[in-house]
Amino acid sequence: MSKEEIVSDKIAVSTAETPAGDWGYFLDGARPRWSSIIISGISHGASSAGVVGMMRSVSRAVMLSGPLDSNQAWLRGVPLTPIDPGGGASPQDSGMYRFLPVWTTMYTAP
Repeated sequence: MSKEEIVSDKIAVSTAETPAGDWGYFLDGARPRWSSIIISGISHGASSAGVVGMMRSVSRAVMLSGPLDSNQAWLRGVPLTPIDPGGGASPQDSGMYRFLPVWTTMYTAP
């Protein structure tokens, strides 16, 4: 099952379990309505959020305490999610300053 199918399936399950939550709004037929989805992740999940933000045009991609994926192919190229609403956060006193070069690469890619 592809990642897209997993997301679609989870939204469909949420729609069935809590119909008042209007989860169906996040589906476009059987596919995720990426433009209405905010994706976020912490630590390794920050890498996942970044990859999704590069490969899909999501509403926002938020990376918390990550990623540490220096020199990875997914960091290069033009992201499908506009950089302007993107973001990342990490406490300065935690030694997590190592994320800054990755964010710089992502936000200045051609």
